[in-house]
Amino acid sequence: MTPKGAEEKVPSIAETIQTAAGKAEIDFDRREQDTLLVRLSGSWEIGSDPPAVDEVLKHFQSLEGVREVAFDSGGITGWDSSLLTFLMDIHAHCIGKSIAVETDGLPEGVARLIALATAVPERKGARRQEERKPFLVRVGAVAIDFWRGA
Repeated sequence: MTPKGAEEKVPSIAETIQTAAGKAEIDFDRREQDTLLVRLSGSWEIGSDPPAVDEVLKHFQSLEGVREVAFDSGGITGWDSSLLTFLMDIHAHCIGKSIAVETDGLPEGVARLIALATAVPERKGARRQEERKPFLVRVGAVAIDFWRGA
C-alpha cells in the first residue's frame, strides 16, 4: 500500500525486462590445479549489461598455471549473439596463450557456433583466383575487337 499523497513508482519497461531476464553474470572457480571453471548465469542478451571482456581477461592473466578453461552455463536464462561475441573473445585470448578451451558446458547452439567459427581456416592458394589483366592490356583488347568489328 502506498501512503496517501505519496506517488507509487512504476518501473519502466527496460527495468522490468532487466529484472525479469536477470543480469548477465560470471564467476570463476579452480576446478583442478590447471583448470579454470567459468560459471555463466543470467541473461546474456543484448541490453543485459554483460561483464566487460577486458575485466575477465585481466582476471585470467592474474591466474597462474591455467592450462584449460571450462564452462558451466546451467544458470543462463537466455542468450543471443552477445554471449557468442563474449565467448569468442575469451576463446581467442585462450588460444593465443596456448590454453585449451572446453565448450561442453555451454548451451548446445553456442558450442556448435564456436566450433564452426573456429574451424580450420582456409589454406592460402586453395581458392582459384580469377586473374585480372592489366588496364592497358584490357584497353588494347577492346581496341582490337573494335577495329576487327568495324
